[in-house]
Amino acid sequence: MTGLAPAVHHLLLRAAEVFQDVPRARAWLHGQLERWEEPLRLAIAGGRQTGKSTLVNALIGERLCPPGPGDAPVWIHGAPTAEAIMYPSGGPPVSGLIRREGDRSRVDPDAWPDGPLDRVDLRWPARSLRGLTLLDAVAPDDAEPTDARVFAAADAVLYLVRQAALPEIAPVRAACDRAPTGAGAVGSMVVLARADEVGGGRIDALTSAKQVARGHRDRVEVRQVCQDVIAVAGLLALAGRTMTELDFDSLCQVAAVPRADLEPALLSADRFAGASFPAPLPPEVRAELLDRYGLFGVRLAVTLIRTGSTSKAALAAELVRRSGIGDLRESIGRLFTDRADVLKARTALAALGPLLRTETGPGANELAAELERIVAGAHEFRELRTLAALDSMAFTEELADEVRRLIGGFGVAPVIRLGLHEDATDSDLEAEAWDMLHRWRENAERPDWTVAQRQAAHVVVRTCEELAMR
Repeated sequence: MTGLAPAVHHLLLRAAEVFQDVPRARAWLHGQLERWEEPLRLAIAGGRQTGKSTLVNALIGERLCPPGPGDAPVWIHGAPTAEAIMYPSGGPPVSGLIRREGDRSRVDPDAWPDGPLDRVDLRWPARSLRGLTLLDAVAPDDAEPTDARVFAAADAVLYLVRQAALPEIAPVRAACDRAPTGAGAVGSMVVLARADEVGGGRIDALTSAKQVARGHRDRVEVRQVCQDVIAVAGLLALAGRTMTELDFDSLCQVAAVPRADLEPALLSADRFAGASFPAPLPPEVRAELLDRYGLFGVRLAVTLIRTGSTSKAALAAELVRRSGIGDLRESIGRLFTDRADVLKARTALAALGPLLRTETGPGANELAAELERIVAGAHEFRELRTLAALDSMAFTEELADEVRRLIGGFGVAPVIRLGLHEDATDSDLEAEAWDMLHRWRENAERPDWTVAQRQAAHVVVRTCEELAMR
């Protein structure tokens, strides 16, 4: 753990001692201490029809069907065996089996309790869930209250939008404003979901979507609410990760149709599924392809088969690669899981603050003062606050990028912070760290820089000292 994490953990333990005779506070703190031992919680949030459940399934690599009726949020944990635990409103938890039906998995309907649910926990054996819990958030018509609860429950958030326009990411901005460390953008990522629909679903839609995401990523007002903008075609990623031999054989039959005959049938889903399709492929098979791949995915798969992806493994790998899911997973690891201790500490402090403002008694004031000292003094939080304010500091673009990189805006691994190749040796890292340290010590004393710029430089100096002394 970093120096911050043990300090926050100790604060939680002290709070549990102080409030041990206050039943409500004691139970709440017990839950926080249990949460401290859990993996990072990553919420998948956004409006309706943004593809949240599809993206969750793509990240897991499994077609997990919605667990049942209603709009209860679904939490997905890594576990040795598959199991569902449902939490009825006002009732005890109910366990249920997860059964496989064809290539899909769903909660046994006989186990589903009557009445509304507060939450559904799915335990699932997946390597991708090591060190991570996914929160699939509901999005009712009145989405903002649910988003607020999701942000409060999560350590980091993927916010899915169809367009990375400012009105769509307003809930992310609201969550940033509530962050206790003054660095709410850290721990948030905007996902331009359903990227295959950009530009009307043309064959170059994914390329266009990635260009749109890069353009939004460079906008100051977007960087103020998130660390990254990634374009992902979740349905395409899921299709690639769960492709069956039947899928591949069917797509090969489609690709074998002469181009002049096939192109009109690929203009719309209705034509592809219609009775006049120019190949002896049953309508139910074509309907299943549309359901699993979408029209864009079918078009792309046909093109890839014709240009050399002539095995199931090759086609599946190429669909996954083009979907953008790899870029998303890399960003999740670099920006979230690599910084899990800091993000979990921030979540714990955000939760502890309201308790210390409402509960009184011996020791409560001391705890509140210690919380303030941690928030103000932890270098990890200084880095986060500097990242959040960087675009307002009037640095040149080159210097701003260097500051962002050094203080962990692109990832916290030393090789990333120092901008070196991944095969750099320890001596390479040490030499570069000392070079950066000397340069930024000079920058921190520059009389022509503003106070804010010099303060940012001092944060960089502290980071470089830690990198040089590691």
